[in-house]
Parts: sequence; structure tokens; C-alpha cells
Amino acid sequence: MRYSVRLDGKERWVELTPSGSGWLAVLDGQEAHLDCAEMGPGAYSILTEGRSREVAVDRDGDLFRVRIGGATYEMTVLDEVRARTRRPERTGARRGPAQVTAPMPGLIVALKAAAGDAVEAGQPLVVMEAMKMQNELAAPGPGRVERIHVQVGQSVEGGAVLVTLAPPTAPAEPEPAP
Repeated sequence: MRYSVRLDGKERWVELTPSGSGWLAVLDGQEAHLDCAEMGPGAYSILTEGRSREVAVDRDGDLFRVRIGGATYEMTVLDEVRARTRRPERTGARRGPAQVTAPMPGLIVALKAAAGDAVEAGQPLVVMEAMKMQNELAAPGPGRVERIHVQVGQSVEGGAVLVTLAPPTAPAEPEPAP
């Protein structure tokens, strides 16, 4: 599975694949085999290239505080599906419909919204299984579900449109008092 890791304002992609008793990690084209052992809650021993490192991890949602040796790193980690459906902050209102698309081929396993539902930014809309992992695809911003293009059990290709969202409607202005 690929992960987007944001550290010191820079986004990097890390790919993790099970390999024997550990993991094959690829970062910036460099491969490393990792053997990991959980020592206790949030404490790990990681063996790579013949070196053992003690690592402590504290998670708060998508924010991870990782302590290696005497250094602490704060990073945001998102799986590929969530990273690709995330939208940068924008000023101003969206003028047209937004589409939530499949970031890779997969199977639709659940729908979390229906046509006509009002949704907020980050609200789960569809659960998709890809690469043996279930991932929630979320609304990129507030709006109303205009159309669901898929159904549970359907296989989809990467890039397929799953949900169309209409921009949020502005509240009606009150009638002037007579």
C-alpha cells in the first residue's frame, strides 16, 4: 500500500509491501527490508540493514509523533486513497459539481451516503476495497450528494466517477420586514 507522508511541509510517498516476516519499504526509489517487533503499546523495535532501532509512535488521527533515538518527528500519514481524494484548502466557493473518483481499481463494499444527502468536508461517502484494504473515500468539501454512480459489490477501474457532489446551497435570505 502507498502512503502519503507529510513531514516538514514536504509530501513524500512511501510504499509498504509484506515481505517474508517483515515489510519491503520503498521511499524515493530506495528499497529497505524492515523486520518489526512490537515491544509494547506504541513501542517498536525495527531491524533494517543489520541495525536495530527503538521507535516510539504516538498517533492522534492522521498525525503521528515518532521518536527515534533522541529526535521526535511529527508527520501526517494518509493512505493513497485518502491522499488522492484530499483537496487543498481553497478560498471562495466551488461553483460547479465535484466528483469523487476511484484512485485505483477496486470493489465497492459500502455506501455511506445517498443522493440528496447534505455532506461536510471529510465525511465518508464510499468504502472501497483495493489491494486487500478497505478505504473510505470522503467528500472533498461541503455539498449535497447529487448522484451515486456505483452500487455495493461493483468492481470499478481507477479514475471511475463514484459520486457527484453539488455545491452547498446558500441559506435563503430572510424576507424584509414590512
